[in-house]
Amino acid sequence: HGRYGDASPENLRDSAILENGRYKLSFFLEGTEHLFDIESNIHYCYDSICKNKSKDVIMLSVGSLKNPLLFYSKTGEFLWQYTEEDADLKINWKCIPVVDDVVVIISKYGARPKKIQGFNIRTGEQIWIIQSDAKYEPDTFHVGEDNMLYGCRGYVVSPGIGITKLNPFTGDLEVTLVNKEEVFDSMPWNVTMHGRRLYYADNREGKEIGVIDVDRKEIVERQTLEIKKNVTIGAPVVTDGRMYVYIRELNELRVYEL
Repeated sequence: HGRYGDASPENLRDSAILENGRYKLSFFLEGTEHLFDIESNIHYCYDSICKNKSKDVIMLSVGSLKNPLLFYSKTGEFLWQYTEEDADLKINWKCIPVVDDVVVIISKYGARPKKIQGFNIRTGEQIWIIQSDAKYEPDTFHVGEDNMLYGCRGYVVSPGIGITKLNPFTGDLEVTLVNKEEVFDSMPWNVTMHGRRLYYADNREGKEIGVIDVDRKEIVERQTLEIKKNVTIGAPVVTDGRMYVYIRELNELRVYEL
């Protein structure tokens, strides 16, 4: 069977299918259809392909944390692959940002990033590497309008929330800790970026959505959801005028004007 990408107009006809030992991919980029066909007996992570389209390179992952990432040209030529050699680390295949010619690969221990690397997406040349032990650095980043990567993280056992800015071209990393007088239960994968703001879900008692201005490096808005049940709030969906919060356990969608 096929798997389909997001519902944006350029992706409506994207599809991927595994058939008779061949993995076939069709996707549209800037109005042009690209066909991809390689020998394979496994499904690749199609969601990753759709979210990380490069102008020249197709990136494939089987969605398993210890399997390699494969890079092909649009004509099906194998270019390179990345395999995490450290037995204690796993690739975060759910977040593999691509900015121009740079692909950023995050290797983590549990939910904490331990190694972040930038590679030339065509050649596989390593451009930079960060060996990390800082607990506030996220394993999930969003590409900003300025092509910088942004994320945030808060620990329920430690005060403050960390705002991270990563330069994908140089590997320069900046972490700013704010609101040090309180604790947050905010995981980096429960964050959305829209414009110059990060929208995070805080799963402490009562639940909350917070808004961070990445230029001012501070929390500028907070919306208490007043939920008394023990549920988990995921990343909000944000448009130019509204914010949507879906609470799966309650089968409830909340809409907020911005």
